[in-house]
Amino acid sequence: MSATPDGQWPFVSPENWLDAIDDALIRPFPMQRERHGSGFSAPGQHEVILQCSEEFWEERSAELFEAAEAEIENERQVLARELTGRWGAPETLDLEPYFQAVVAGLPLHESLVYLSTYAADALLWRRPKEDRWLALSILKHDTELPYVLVALVGALGILIEPPAA
Repeated sequence: MSATPDGQWPFVSPENWLDAIDDALIRPFPMQRERHGSGFSAPGQHEVILQCSEEFWEERSAELFEAAEAEIENERQVLARELTGRWGAPETLDLEPYFQAVVAGLPLHESLVYLSTYAADALLWRRPKEDRWLALSILKHDTELPYVLVALVGALGILIEPPAA
């Protein structure tokens, strides 16, 4: 599902994904959590919702889940190729160690808690010029909810190695 004229999520159409990412890389971080037209922002982070699959309230077959996840992953790879052309190859950030730190109650920035709670990995580009990082990830909040392709921009200072759980 891409942007819809009736204002449902997400608000960023594929043609505008790069512009939305560029904006998130330079837009100041707010002092408190706030919603914006394409996601949320909070101290040290901007989330841009790029695409969502359909929800799974009615049908929950493995084939349907696999097809939806494959479609979203394909979109992530298409966008990743464009970003790689600009900035070079991304790192693959394994989010499991961060999740284990969250489970153990260790302190992490909200952006790392969020990513590691709802995703297995992220493609990560460090942008020292902007003092920021960009992660592309696929989130899955619950069984019946959609797969969500997000771009998460954070301050470089919050991107730490996961604390040992």
